[in-house]
Amino acid sequence: MKKQHINILLGIGLFIIIIAGLYAIRAWRMAKVKELMQTAELPYGLLEESVSYDGDNYLIPPTQIYDSGTILPALDNPKFDTVIEADSYLADDVEGIDVEINGAHRFYSYQILNWHEVVNDSFGGKQLAITHCVFCKSSAVYNRVIDGKTINLQNSGKIYNNNQLLESNDGSLWLQLRGLGVSGKYINQKLDGVTFQVVTWQNWKEHYPNGEVLSNDTGYVRDYGMHPYQNYDTAKTIYYPMNVESKYMSVKWEVEGLAINNDAIAFSDDIMKGMYVANEVVDSMPITGFWNSDLERTLVYSSVVGDQTLTFTFDSGTQTMTDDQTSSTWDSNGKALSGALFGTQLSRIQTKPSFWMCWYSQYPQTQIAFIDTETDPESDSTDQTEGSTLQIDTQQSDATIE
Repeated sequence: MKKQHINILLGIGLFIIIIAGLYAIRAWRMAKVKELMQTAELPYGLLEESVSYDGDNYLIPPTQIYDSGTILPALDNPKFDTVIEADSYLADDVEGIDVEINGAHRFYSYQILNWHEVVNDSFGGKQLAITHCVFCKSSAVYNRVIDGKTINLQNSGKIYNNNQLLESNDGSLWLQLRGLGVSGKYINQKLDGVTFQVVTWQNWKEHYPNGEVLSNDTGYVRDYGMHPYQNYDTAKTIYYPMNVESKYMSVKWEVEGLAINNDAIAFSDDIMKGMYVANEVVDSMPITGFWNSDLERTLVYSSVVGDQTLTFTFDSGTQTMTDDQTSSTWDSNGKALSGALFGTQLSRIQTKPSFWMCWYSQYPQTQIAFIDTETDPESDSTDQTEGSTLQIDTQQSDATIE
């Protein structure tokens, strides 16, 4: 009996030693990963190689992912109202996402997206994910069919550089702003972007009176008349740590960002509303940004028409743009109003709206229209408005627009 008791104690002791050993090994491995993360390079906002951490691989530093403590429920079976119905609960200045498929339009208001962040919708034969991150004020629309399979996305409750990590129903994590899988089955795969624009309710209902509007009859009890984080959009508050210190502009300045391959550019609303036109180039692609006073946003276009690259100047008297090559005049919607190119429509290039801090953290190589980011890399000034030193390159590239 005494021998049996000793054997039991030895067994318990051995079990404790094994558990302690496994815990020590796990703690050592995590410490090594954390040490690696402290010196990790993020040349394009991502790790150069994925790292293994706690059984999963990541393209972002896993030790810099924060738990928000709240998982916002996605809307998987959205209902839609008519313009007349929605006008009873949407204020004119409420912003939202307009999506057009085959001439039909749907409006997804921030009033609702702020509380859910993802709408998994079927529209015009397409499977869409309409996404919005409250902490970055960043919007993006994706085709949620990948490898022939339709996935559902939702808020994961995890944050990286204040950008929500979305989770698909297989457990993969996706950067909301990039539509890039950063962990799980779909790591390093991208969701295809879908064209959209951000507009106010007043602007949208005037242009699309027969459109459909995301209903506030969501099946959830929420006060859709208020922002879940009150005055967060305009306050200096940032909820979660950033691993990149924003330079050149204030962290919550709103920008329209464009990334092509490993090149990126941002158009600041605060700068563009005073400059109106920016002739730029990204990844060897000549582009032009026009400030649109009606939308209060920058619209970006390819500045190549036929076999010539156009550059534009703004005429404050007529409130129009004139190209330097043919002297044709243009409106801010990219349409030629007069001159040799009368009736020509510039090709719109999709951008993504975001707070500067979030865009810069994911694309630290970003150029800024009218700010020379090469002359003073340590500067964090918000009043640089010197003209860009970029030169137009007429050579086109096989670009991948993110």
